Amino acid sequence: MQPLDSDESDGDIGTSSLRQRPKGRRKAIEKAFLELCIPQRKKAWILEEIDNSSKQSDGQVFAAIRRLYYSARHDIHILNRFGLFEPRGANFVKVRLGKKPNRRIEERQGVAIMNHNDFPPKREVDEHRYWYDPAPMDEPPMPADEFMHYFNTPAEAHPNRAWTRRFPQKLQNSLLFSTELLAPGWAIEITEGPNWLLVCVYNFIGVFVSGFVAGVYAVVKQDNTTGVAIGAWLTALQALLGAMLFFRWS
Repeated sequence: MQPLDSDESDGDIGTSSLRQRPKGRRKAIEKAFLELCIPQRKKAWILEEIDNSSKQSDGQVFAAIRRLYYSARHDIHILNRFGLFEPRGANFVKVRLGKKPNRRIEERQGVAIMNHNDFPPKREVDEHRYWYDPAPMDEPPMPADEFMHYFNTPAEAHPNRAWTRRFPQKLQNSLLFSTELLAPGWAIEITEGPNWLLVCVYNFIGVFVSGFVAGVYAVVKQDNTTGVAIGAWLTALQALLGAMLFFRWS
């Protein structure tokens, strides 16, 4: 779970959904959690969580999302350390927690995505289990392109609290550490795909290295035929590896 630093300057939440409650406003000390689904491998996701109790700005929330995403992806698969995957957008989804018996704190928590483009019904807000504004919401909370713009810009570029107050936030109790079997909830799924620019750069480097090795062999051994054969074999091996990765990602 990724906590956010406290910011006392944004103490007034002022939403129509919370004015329906007897006390009228969300208390500053009340817990609120933003849930994230991060791809683990093909057709599998893990759940991560941001503590947003202190009602941070859009820039600060997206900075926390960015740190949590890259930290989790770096730990999950060795290919991620080479930057071969990149985030492409986000979906708002309904999930169920795949609880592991006796799960340790440091272990990743698996999650199943039940529905895409799903959002907590207004009943969840009225019963004070989730919060978002406005409630109900009749449009996507944030377009995918806009999500990626905020994801890729510095926190100080977005000092206001506008888009993230539209995100569904779990109140009171953490979903990540729920003891309920197949506990339901709503989260933001980070979608991703191959970083084709970086793949092309690696491909260029591979071709260059193949030619260099072939040239060095031909000069040292005075055998141009074998040098060309080595270069062709290395290039073919590189093409085969690229095809394998392409079909693995597609």
